[in-house]
Amino acid sequence: METSPFVETVPLDRHGAVATSSPPYLNTVVSGRCDLSPRDLFKKLLAVETDMGRKPHEKSRYLPRVIDIDILYLSDEDRPIVIQDDDLVVPHPRLKNRPFFLEPLATWGIGEPL
Repeated sequence: METSPFVETVPLDRHGAVATSSPPYLNTVVSGRCDLSPRDLFKKLLAVETDMGRKPHEKSRYLPRVIDIDILYLSDEDRPIVIQDDDLVVPHPRLKNRPFFLEPLATWGIGEPL
């Protein structure tokens, strides 16, 4: 498993403007292998969020939260996995438009993912 350095980014509101009323976020990207199905991985990550103190009302976008874990991309033997469910979309639909994803990826030399 690899983890990027932590990168501090400014919070954005739903229009993409800096949300001055919220503190900055710490972001990192993790890459590794997993034997779980995408759905089981998603469930495990939700459990981690809950264990770390994330509350159900924090599931809304654009609100400050204790932790937020997103699945950006999945592959199986170098073939991309695409999921379009109500609660899980992979690759992450806003991956290319979010500095808090792109800045940690850039520390690995990944400038334009997917």
